[in-house]
Amino acid sequence: KAWITSEINSTVYVWYHAEHILPEYGLLAITDAEAGRWRRCGTRQHIIATHVQDIAENAADVSHLDPVHGPCMARGGDMRTTHVPSFLSCVHHGWSANWAPVAGREKHASTFAMLQHITLFGRRVPGTTVTVTA
Repeated sequence: KAWITSEINSTVYVWYHAEHILPEYGLLAITDAEAGRWRRCGTRQHIIATHVQDIAENAADVSHLDPVHGPCMARGGDMRTTHVPSFLSCVHHGWSANWAPVAGREKHASTFAMLQHITLFGRRVPGTTVTVTA
């Protein structure tokens, strides 16, 4: 069996489609990655009981961020108990995000903008606001 492969950004990619459809677009080379100027800054590992498809769907569903992930992270990861009132109810992890198409680019290209912050008694805690645009 032959596979369509690409080596871009110091990574080997293999294309597979269950219905044998060819890729509709190519991968973009990132100049700094190709030149070896990117470096690993750290690793995070989370073990979760879910299907890999749920991760992608979860990332695209920005409306769930604040209601689901808003309760203080210090309450733990058990979604059955994170909304239960406790002494940590005064802490909130706020989220807002959106996806938008990139004008003039291929139909698959989009940008993602996210703002997250921590509030204590309804006031933003200085130094906890992070804005991400990708």
